Amino acid sequence: SFATFLLLEWHLNWAAFSGMEILLFTVLSILVLERYFAGVRLFWIGLGGGLLTLTRPEGAILILLLGLYYIKINAAIQKRMLELIAGFALLLIPYLVFHLLVAGSPLPNTFYAKHLEYQDSFSPWWQRPFEVMGVTLVGGQILLIPGFLWGLWQMKRREPPERGRLLLLAWWASLLLAYTIYLPLTYQHGRYLMPSVPFFILLGLWGSWRLFSTAPWILRQTIFWAAATLVFIFWVRGGIAYGIDVRIIETEMVAAASWIQQNTPPQAVVAAHDIGALGYFAERRLVDTAGLITPGVIPFIRDEERLLTYLEEKKVDYFVFFPSWYPQIANHPNLRLVWVSTSLWIREAGEENIAIYATPWGMEEAK
Repeated sequence: SFATFLLLEWHLNWAAFSGMEILLFTVLSILVLERYFAGVRLFWIGLGGGLLTLTRPEGAILILLLGLYYIKINAAIQKRMLELIAGFALLLIPYLVFHLLVAGSPLPNTFYAKHLEYQDSFSPWWQRPFEVMGVTLVGGQILLIPGFLWGLWQMKRREPPERGRLLLLAWWASLLLAYTIYLPLTYQHGRYLMPSVPFFILLGLWGSWRLFSTAPWILRQTIFWAAATLVFIFWVRGGIAYGIDVRIIETEMVAAASWIQQNTPPQAVVAAHDIGALGYFAERRLVDTAGLITPGVIPFIRDEERLLTYLEEKKVDYFVFFPSWYPQIANHPNLRLVWVSTSLWIREAGEENIAIYATPWGMEEAK
């Protein structure tokens, strides 16, 4: 039932606290599939797919899979396929036009910036699938691996195959494959990969039921209590990790934003690699060196010399960043360190404190 879907999604995403769009994307993908299997008109499915794609561009993959699935289970392409396309295009076309007019590219700046910024740190091709898949198995769902594999074997043996489960499998695999190819990152608890986890759980639960339903009572009880214990352990561990992350954000990003808000004039221009807290608390004009709201930096996002020249052109007054992210800029003789966090939380996590530098060409230094 849909309630089961949502409960599973809620359970899995307690650790996905790194971005609200991840939660929204997960819920929408579940909703689109549930409504599709419920027999809702394809126009509404296409509209839901449009919302999914507006949330994250990879949502378009699900609409492609649904279209192929519909064609497969019907002898011929019917006019109803036009409903799916129309519903999807109704939201997709304005989305593409908006980004073309605002940023000069059809997709959000994040789509390009993240890939270019981290491509030098990508693992070798042969390692990526294991890293991407591995991060989605952190949790009680690791006990579902035998059932998941058994379910795959059962689907292969069935004639005709159970296409509904094949569609779930295709969506799960497509998400992992897309990130394996384009953005194989597992940092921040693997947040980008979280939307794939509910579908692994659904397939794993189905396979586990088929595998263990006829097993001895003692074995089924052992598996049940082992799973419950493991889920509880990871739930507690996730809460601890969440608390640590919140402390770091509050004592680094939020503290830096508060300093900017209290110690700089309202007209100051501030550059930063992480603009979240600054954008919310500091109320200053921002230059985003991660390229999310400043697409001009994307072509040279990892070139510190060109980046510094760009900041000079924009007359940036302050630059907020972790020194290890830009070691050349941090050690530049013309930049002046004006504030650094003294919190121990981030150092206990093995990282360094955030710092604020005043620039020689900024408004304040010119005085």
